[in-house]
Amino acid sequence: MARTVEACKKLIATNRMYIQRLAAAGKPVPQWRWDRLAKFEAELAALIADANAVIAAPVRAAPVAPAVPVVATGEWYNPSAGVEGTPQAAALAAADEPYIAAGYGQSGVWLPGFTPNSARAWWAEWFASPFDMRLVDPAALPGSLVLSAEQGARAVALNKTTLPVPPAYCAGVPCPPNPNLYEGSATLEAIRFMQASGNPSFPPFAPGVTFPAHP
Repeated sequence: MARTVEACKKLIATNRMYIQRLAAAGKPVPQWRWDRLAKFEAELAALIADANAVIAAPVRAAPVAPAVPVVATGEWYNPSAGVEGTPQAAALAAADEPYIAAGYGQSGVWLPGFTPNSARAWWAEWFASPFDMRLVDPAALPGSLVLSAEQGARAVALNKTTLPVPPAYCAGVPCPPNPNLYEGSATLEAIRFMQASGNPSFPPFAPGVTFPAHP
């Protein structure tokens, strides 16, 4: 039985969550996990394309350009510049269509998910006042799908510096604490090991940052 759009979105969100968790722990992401994510993204892109074809066929409506935030216009990844038919281009073609579904994060906090426009708003606020994303529930992060190559490089460079504690919200999206970071957790121990090794991708935490005991 073919999956629905919502089912694909949930599977994509789940796979992204696991990939983010592995990345935060400094562990390699298995190729099968990337393959599975690509498969679900391709399924979603096909479902969206089919639905758009059914809706557009009777009226032959001319395509309408998606709304783009005023801030940093022109710097974001441009779907039309990508390879036609790729999951990224398909996901970003509809600016207000969720590509990360709403749901409860690992922290138990309800998260609204992300559309391309809300992700751009989130990143615009983060670039204006960057904070340590390692301290945030991975499910509350938008991923780098909307970023251009230049923005991605800038984000990587900023994340190699010691950044402040996250605010309660970023662009209206909650920033709950990362539940994987507690004293004795494998994730925190891995980060501390990489910090002690001098790995530039794992900068020190901001002064005063503490972690709870095992939940």
